[in-house]
Amino acid sequence: MGFKPDFLMEFKKYNIIQINGKLLSGDELVQLCKHKIGDTVLPLWEKSIYQFINEWLADTDYILVKTSGSTSTPKSIKLSKDLLIHSAKATVNFLDLKPNMNALLCLSAEHIAGKMMIVRAFVSNFNLIVIEPDGDPIRNLNTKIDFAAMIPLQVVISLKTEIKKLRNINTLIIGGGRIDPRLHKKLFNFPNKVYATYGMTETATHIALKLLNSTSPEEHYQCLPTIEISHTSENCLVINAPYISDLKIETNDLVQLISNTEFEILGRKDNIINTGGIKIIPEELETKISAFFEGKILITSLDDEKLGEKIVLLIENGKSNLNFLYTIWSQLENNLEKYEIPKQIDFMTAFKYTKNNKIDRKLTKKWYLSKK
Repeated sequence: MGFKPDFLMEFKKYNIIQINGKLLSGDELVQLCKHKIGDTVLPLWEKSIYQFINEWLADTDYILVKTSGSTSTPKSIKLSKDLLIHSAKATVNFLDLKPNMNALLCLSAEHIAGKMMIVRAFVSNFNLIVIEPDGDPIRNLNTKIDFAAMIPLQVVISLKTEIKKLRNINTLIIGGGRIDPRLHKKLFNFPNKVYATYGMTETATHIALKLLNSTSPEEHYQCLPTIEISHTSENCLVINAPYISDLKIETNDLVQLISNTEFEILGRKDNIINTGGIKIIPEELETKISAFFEGKILITSLDDEKLGEKIVLLIENGKSNLNFLYTIWSQLENNLEKYEIPKQIDFMTAFKYTKNNKIDRKLTKKWYLSKK
């Protein structure tokens, strides 16, 4: 590991946390964790918060987390607690967050994003406002929030149900999935700062942020301090983060590099479609189509004798009729390059989703093929 000596065992200094306005430390915090973990009627989402706090207070200098598969096959890995502290401090400094701010925890503490909100509360003396991590997290919230982290689904639902509360969050970071162009458009005029984040479990959540409501159309992901990036010969992102590891981290994410600290995500290497010798990145094509089509879509492919693979546009909950199809084909032909136009359009009642509510491309394609 590439930690400097003064980082070692730093986590032992951070053992005081404020939850819903109550300051907890020492034996009181330890006993509270034991009580909550042993409570047989406590909801699992709440119990996981105290399980992580208990793990944080333990003498071991690492935590165990499950990766999502950004760099390889999903697995359990050890993350140094001092790494989490460094990551927390980097985010806090980048966003200019201050002690005693109200920080909203509405993400599951079973995953790294939720765990990191707890670590930031330990490190920066936030008042952690804890609520159930469901799709509509702020519907019953009556506390002014200074800092919050959400997934895109939570933001989409909150825009419909609690837009005033959402707009009043001083700093909002959004991660765990692609920001749809239509969602970006709705956030553009928000009065406070809204960021998209890029990261993974292996890097203790995000290593870069992108301001979504900037007036500059050239805004890209900006790396946190001490992090630099490059790419492989196949244009996959490589992360150089000395505080994480002496080794560079290679991902499967295709990128456009702006500089060694700025980049834009194009898609995933393992999703590329090779149609007639032309490589298509499904995520890029979906972004283009989403600019003029309101439905929920997925770009996939089918084997083709002539092209090798042909592009297929899947539409969720769409109505297959001639007028609808004519309208779609016209839009595709008018807005896409010839080689980008899908050769086939099909409709599905529902796509398959991951636990984090991302479209599961492989499972959706498998389900689609099984119905053909």
